[in-house]
Amino acid sequence: MRAFTFRTLLRTSRSAEDAFKFVLSTRPDARKSGLGAVTPPKGERTVGELYEYCRKHHFKNLSPRRVNEKELRWEKHLREVWASWPLCTLRRPDAQEWVTDEEAKRADGKGLSQLSECRTDMHGYFQEAIKSGFFEYANPFQALAFIKPQGRQRTTIQSRDFNAVLTVAYMLVEAKLVAKWQIDAWAVSLLSGLRHGEVFALRHSSIDRDRKAILVDRAVAHRRRALNDDGVPVGDVLPIALWYVKGGSRQNPKSRYVPITDQLASVLDRMPSQPAGFVFASENGGLKQPKRCQDTFTNFRKRMNEVAKGSENRSSAMNAVIEEVRERDLKLPDVFDRIQYRDSRNSFLSYAAEVGVPDPTCMALAGHAGTTTLFRNYQDLTTTAFEQARTKLSDGWKLTAF
Repeated sequence: MRAFTFRTLLRTSRSAEDAFKFVLSTRPDARKSGLGAVTPPKGERTVGELYEYCRKHHFKNLSPRRVNEKELRWEKHLREVWASWPLCTLRRPDAQEWVTDEEAKRADGKGLSQLSECRTDMHGYFQEAIKSGFFEYANPFQALAFIKPQGRQRTTIQSRDFNAVLTVAYMLVEAKLVAKWQIDAWAVSLLSGLRHGEVFALRHSSIDRDRKAILVDRAVAHRRRALNDDGVPVGDVLPIALWYVKGGSRQNPKSRYVPITDQLASVLDRMPSQPAGFVFASENGGLKQPKRCQDTFTNFRKRMNEVAKGSENRSSAMNAVIEEVRERDLKLPDVFDRIQYRDSRNSFLSYAAEVGVPDPTCMALAGHAGTTTLFRNYQDLTTTAFEQARTKLSDGWKLTAF
């Protein structure tokens, strides 16, 4: 410890012995043993105070989404470790040891991206502290050695496999092995390219069957206020609410339309038609909880993987489905052990490019950046580009039966 800091401890502690005990208690080995840290001397600031300082003075410059993400990471990953750590004793070796220990817990590589975000957050807090004179030493999270997280591996369902995949999925529904609403939601995403949050925010009033288009103007988001019919945030912050689509705001909501192809119309026809409310509503008519959606998709993926492998088990219903798949000579791609929900969107966009939908049109249908002038108004539903995209997508799936 630097002499200046130790002199400060001597000045604010009752005795040299108390100051020395405090220094020893902050060592990483002492914290690992579960002994915890001795209460810091009076007047010594902690990392928790630094976080609150940044939250008050600097979070206001961030978007609501980024603020929410930082708050969640602090509560879930950082507060327990760093909140009570005195700034006067925190140095680079302590930060490095924390990163190394956390990486060891993630030897399978899962969670490294979240750890990287946490490390970036801590680096940013100390950078702001140094600029404002809150912290007088070098940033302890600067230039740490760390394992670079690997990017997510995308999994694409080939267009030639769409028929078999959706056929088997609904066979599992008939056997009561998966929930029907989950397959319907996944099929809508696969056949339209909607994001997960956009699918579960879909309302019956947004589906125009006459014009064969779906208005995408809402998405499910965490810790937001709800939007009224005019797109204005109202009320208190909710754990889960309807919000703008990804990247949207009140000034630029980034609403868009996606075509209802013949195959997507077949899926929508399977679902009960209602004049109002959510297409995929919870039991009380509200938004479905994300945790439940994830659990049911995990079950669906597991069941599809069992059918693809053809491994019979103790479930007579599953064995019956496997036997019927064999009799009908349906070939499932061996991808369901690693597929994620968002891969349905990736598969749709890959197929759109395959059948010749132009890139600008693909970007507009997907809601990607750079499409601010395409398909923005309702009248654009009748444009040639939109109709051509719907025709190409439908014609490409003519051999797909539902």
